[in-house]
Amino acid sequence: MRIYFFIAGVLFLQCKLSAQSFPIGQLELDGDVRNLQLKGATDPMQSFTVRPTYFSNQVNLLRLIDSTNDIQFKKIRFNKSGDGLTLLPTLFTTKFNTHHPYGWNDENMIAAKGIQTRISAGIHAKLGPLSVQLRPEYVFAANPEFENNVGYGAPTNGKLSKAYLGQSSINLSAGPISLGVSTENVWYGPGQYSALLMSNNAPGFAHFNIHTIRPIKTPIGHFEFQIIGGKLNEDSADGGLYENFFLKPATISNDWRYLNSMVVSYQPWFLKGFFIGATRAFQLYERDFSVQDNSIVQRYLPVLTSIFKNATSAEDTKMRDQQLSIFLRWLLPKANTEFYFEYGFNDHKANARDFVVDPIHAAAYIVGAKKLV
Repeated sequence: MRIYFFIAGVLFLQCKLSAQSFPIGQLELDGDVRNLQLKGATDPMQSFTVRPTYFSNQVNLLRLIDSTNDIQFKKIRFNKSGDGLTLLPTLFTTKFNTHHPYGWNDENMIAAKGIQTRISAGIHAKLGPLSVQLRPEYVFAANPEFENNVGYGAPTNGKLSKAYLGQSSINLSAGPISLGVSTENVWYGPGQYSALLMSNNAPGFAHFNIHTIRPIKTPIGHFEFQIIGGKLNEDSADGGLYENFFLKPATISNDWRYLNSMVVSYQPWFLKGFFIGATRAFQLYERDFSVQDNSIVQRYLPVLTSIFKNATSAEDTKMRDQQLSIFLRWLLPKANTEFYFEYGFNDHKANARDFVVDPIHAAAYIVGAKKLV
């Protein structure tokens, strides 16, 4: 069970800002905004497959979600062009498991018995093309002992009290494209409750990124994308599912890993409401950088290299792990309905024939549909 508290009013100072990111999963508001799109109340060009999404006026969105919201918002401006400062809403999320550890899409909350709370607050500032969002998060979990045996569970690490940079970012934008650094959660693909590659089932991590803040309009349709690179560390303070279910292998490297991932979404000009795209990611341990090619692309942006192996690539000797998926989302606002599908696999295919002959090797998929009544 999760209980949410949303504090606004005097804690929310609003000015006319450029697009701000809408945090993934916070109060499940991003799901509410997605429902607004099914009702035809928001931009139908937004794919919701590259998240966090960005909106220029989040106050209007909150009022569309809750028509009784009549809070008045003060404006703080730096200049006549609309640059200014926003005090972001303070969010309290409380979760209570009565019997045993459980968790799903909880960001930096842990799978634990008992009560735990997350507090999030911050500010957003814009000055010209520069946008800065500081939104730290604090988590407290009681994490008491629970009934366990040799087949299930393990002793806990006790109380957890930890602060995170949370949904913070620094971005420099030019038109619809932005370059920056961030600790925000990211989500790839059309799934609303699960994703094959990137989701909010773990805390956000520090990464650089280049991404779109709104769909790019071209003669052949609209495009959205994101490319990130970041450092992954195991959090020794959070046992998570490994602590509870003995899933962690006995011999596993504790070295940090480098992650490079990307997502691209395309809406054809001739098929409104239809989105097709792909995700791709590489991971490698610190020690395996020494066996990579010397080029910057091969070391730090392998998602931009060849999709298939070939006789001269020696991909298996590079000690890196690839994931790849393709997806589609079909939005039908007049019927208040959407359908989506994602298929992916966790291995390099040698060539197109290898993919066709053995498509289910190391594969997974998501299928979903929603209709508002």
